[in-house]
Amino acid sequence: MCVRVVTPGSFKLPAGISSQREILPDGIAYLFRHRTLGLLGRIRVQERPVGGSHLTCEVAGDPTDPTTARRAAIFKPISRDIAAHFAPMPGVD
Repeated sequence: MCVRVVTPGSFKLPAGISSQREILPDGIAYLFRHRTLGLLGRIRVQERPVGGSHLTCEVAGDPTDPTTARRAAIFKPISRDIAAHFAPMPGVD
């Protein structure tokens, strides 16, 4: 299976959003921050032994906090867009 390679210029973050890469023991995390809401969430990228990558998108905050819903409304579309860059390419094994 072949996946698209994500390069720094392959997508643009909305205004007011910044990202930072963090090295983890089992992969890499990209943290996303909003200028007023603070940490929105992170995307963890873990390489799989059989090839490919596993992405986990996590929204920051307590689910009962209304601010978490605001963070999710901003972060989820960003994480979906980025995850689409990792999707398998059609017709390629």
